[in-house]
Amino acid sequence: MEEEIFYAIAQPINNPFKKGADTDLERMKFDLSPEELEFVKQYGDRFIYTLIDNNEGWFGVSTGYHYVNRVGYFIASVPWTEFGEYTFYDEAGVNEWFYLIGRTERALLLDTDLSDDATTYDEWYDFSLEEKEELQQKWKTENKMKYFILIKNPEFRMLLDKDGRVRFFDYKEEADKEAKNFEEALVAQIDDSLEGGC
Repeated sequence: MEEEIFYAIAQPINNPFKKGADTDLERMKFDLSPEELEFVKQYGDRFIYTLIDNNEGWFGVSTGYHYVNRVGYFIASVPWTEFGEYTFYDEAGVNEWFYLIGRTERALLLDTDLSDDATTYDEWYDFSLEEKEELQQKWKTENKMKYFILIKNPEFRMLLDKDGRVRFFDYKEEADKEAKNFEEALVAQIDDSLEGGC
């Protein structure tokens, strides 16, 4: 997301303790070994960025030297002048969606034991962000009409599914009421436009 922007602005130095790293992240990141931490501490705070994993799906860097949720450090060639963060990736949204779809849907999606939700979550968190988004899209494609099947108005279905948003209804009566409200609003909108054209 903002990883390349961070590299361009901070211009991190290469980690001299690493040889043959394949990515910018691995080539420039300083790990938490005593030797590498000692090296990082030789630099002033304004040259340090902390690489953070907040354990809720956010992964990125924050200006300065931090301890909480740290997974490494960068040493910048260009000192930072304002406190800030750069998001490398953010899985919070897709992780929240996975929680909201419910235990049964989670087990069906990952083909896991319905009675063992902890294992289902473990498998989910092993996936990369791209894999999670592919599974999310698969679920939306296969289930987008599942909860709206009781709603007869096709326009309303399209409204609910717009941009992949999902609306859940606990009862048929609630779904029917929502559909009726939409139809009435649509009729009123048509009536207003006709009156305006007279």
